[in-house]
Amino acid sequence: MEIKELLKPLEVDYNGRKGNLNVEASGVVKSKKYFPIYEMNGKIVIFKPLSKTKPLTTEFFSYAEVYWSYVINRFFDNRTPLYRLAKCQNIEEKYYEKGTLVEKIGSGNFTNLLEYFNMHPEKGVEIRDYVNYCMMDYDYTFILESNYVKGNKEVGSELAFQILLSILRMDQNFHYENVNLDEKNDFVPVPPIDFEFSTPFLYPEDLETRQYYINKYFNNLVFPTEMHQILKK
Repeated sequence: MEIKELLKPLEVDYNGRKGNLNVEASGVVKSKKYFPIYEMNGKIVIFKPLSKTKPLTTEFFSYAEVYWSYVINRFFDNRTPLYRLAKCQNIEEKYYEKGTLVEKIGSGNFTNLLEYFNMHPEKGVEIRDYVNYCMMDYDYTFILESNYVKGNKEVGSELAFQILLSILRMDQNFHYENVNLDEKNDFVPVPPIDFEFSTPFLYPEDLETRQYYINKYFNNLVFPTEMHQILKK
C-alpha cells in the first residue's frame, strides 16, 4: 500500500468494536490502555488513539506512526505492520477520536524485555526499578551483554536492529517495554511497532524547540574523543 492511501483516514465506531486490547505498563509507574479491536477484510486491526494524558501529544504523533511504519516496512523490514490514519467515534473520554489503525501481529502472547528480566533476573541487568520517562536515553548495553542475549543470537540481532531503527527515526521514547517478545517463538522479538515519539514530529508549532532537540539527538550520537582516536588507528 502506498503512503498516500495510508494518509486517507478511515472511520470506525467504538460501539462497533469486537473487543479491547488491554495493555498495562509493567514499569514502576503503572498505566492501563484500552485499544478497540475490529475485523477488517478478514484481519484483526487495532485502533491506537491519541492519548490526552501523554506528554506533547498532537496529531503529528499519528503522522509519525504512518510515515515511519511505511519507511521501515519498505526499506528495512517488510514484516513491520503499516499504520494508517483513522478516527474512532464515541471512544472513551481519556482518548481523542483521532489516531491510527494497525494490523494485530504475532501470536498474541507477548512479553517485553522488562517483563522477561523481571521473571528471569540476571546479574548485571538492573532494570527492575526503571521509570519510563519520555525524552530520555535508555542504555541497552548490559542487556546486549547479558547471558540471555549472548545465548540467543537471533534475539541479540533483532534487538540491535531495532535499536538502530530507533536511532534512524530519532525516537524519544524507545524504552525497555517497547521491545516485545513473542512467547510462542522462543521469545524472539516481534517486528518493530510504536513510532509516535519521533523527534522530527515533535513541537510542530515551535520550530526552534524542535530543531534544538534534533541537534541534541545528533550530538548524543557523537563518539567520545577517546573513541575517535581508537577508530583512527
